[in-house]
Amino acid sequence: MSWPRLKSTVEISYESFLEETINPKTGEFYPEKDNDGRAIKGTGVTYYIANIYRIRRADGSEFLYTKGRVDAYNSLGDPVSRSISKPEIWSKTNFSYKMKFNDKTNQMEKVLQGPSGSEEVYALPFNKENLKSLSDRR
Repeated sequence: MSWPRLKSTVEISYESFLEETINPKTGEFYPEKDNDGRAIKGTGVTYYIANIYRIRRADGSEFLYTKGRVDAYNSLGDPVSRSISKPEIWSKTNFSYKMKFNDKTNQMEKVLQGPSGSEEVYALPFNKENLKSLSDRR
């Protein structure tokens, strides 16, 4: 079951960027084109990392996140850029449930009450390998 939610302006902007830079027939990013309109091999999309951040949570766990810029090309081969902030972090919606007796099955069941809040989920743990991988992309 999905839960309806409003998209943030950042999410709408990024989706617009993807619509502009991804070929709907192939699902791949458009390449850069030369002056004659021919595709240049090996071009497409690049994420340039400007800043790398390390965060320590209250439980002692440590994570990395970045801020940077995504450069790609539209269908004409013209450059298109968007700033990207914290792509390694996403918001998880939490839901509350209530136990209710079901007369048909004669058992207790969990019944969804609705959203009960949200939390930030950090997807990239801090370690040497992850830090090196991000540093190499600067």
